[in-house]
Amino acid sequence: MKLTRCLVWAALALCMPLAALADSNVTFTNADGIFKSSNGQTVLNLSGSALTDVSNLMAPYDCSSPVCSGTVSLSTGTITSPPGSLTTGMATFGSGGSFNVNSTGAGGGFTFAGTFSSETWTKNGSGPSVFWVFVGNIQSGTLTLGNGMVFHNINAGTIDLTTVGGHATPVGSELKWTDSQGTTNFPSPVPEPSTLALFGSGLIAVGMLTKHRLSAAE
Repeated sequence: MKLTRCLVWAALALCMPLAALADSNVTFTNADGIFKSSNGQTVLNLSGSALTDVSNLMAPYDCSSPVCSGTVSLSTGTITSPPGSLTTGMATFGSGGSFNVNSTGAGGGFTFAGTFSSETWTKNGSGPSVFWVFVGNIQSGTLTLGNGMVFHNINAGTIDLTTVGGHATPVGSELKWTDSQGTTNFPSPVPEPSTLALFGSGLIAVGMLTKHRLSAAE
């Protein structure tokens, strides 16, 4: 009876974070940073953007400013609409590039890395109030938590970022915009069979150790 209770409580304790992870979409919020085009204006990059909020991941990784710390960066695929369209209307990019989140705060931090299946860069407003919106669809994401747990093949993620009002700043043959803020959402990842197998092995080890101790005490 004691052995059974130990295994049940161990299972509940380990499954609770996994159940919470599967309840809702994970959301990352970031702010600031610089959007910059490549030479030839065929690729956009974001650097220097701060991770300010993490929600619906799992305790202890969820956080909000000032507890959150980390960075968000990206590099798009190659532009598929005509050159020069980064400053007019909507530019579209092909698949590829990269999207990375590196949390160094709550819970010991985590990393998230994925690629884009598609991205758009859209001009809004006019005059001094003009701004651009970046929307990208993330695929093949990998989430690595500070406790060593890894989730692969995270798809259907969406990143939505907005620049600060104002026209692009020329930097040689490149262009530069100031990022305002944005969010990234993706479905809560599900543990892979290998993770569940490791979890099961842990329970077996706990059971064997408990049984050994109970036998020694008799």
